[in-house]
Amino acid sequence: ACVSTRHLSRLFALHTGVSVVAYQQQLRIARAQEILVHNPMLSQERLAQACGFASARDFDGCGSGVVA
Repeated sequence: ACVSTRHLSRLFALHTGVSVVAYQQQLRIARAQEILVHNPMLSQERLAQACGFASARDFDGCGSGVVA
C-alpha cells in the first residue's frame, strides 16, 4: 500500500480534528505535566528533553502553559 506521508497526515487530521504535529505536541505537554507532578523541581531544560523537545526554547515556544 503506497500511501504518501501527506495523504496520511490529511487522513489523520480528518479523523482526529488535529494535525499530527499538534497531536504530538499535546502528548508531549501531557507528559510534561505528568512528570512535574512527580518531580516539581526538575529544570525546564531537563523537562523539555524528557518530553522529546529539542530544547527548553522549543518547549517554551509551544505555548504549553506548563511551568517548570
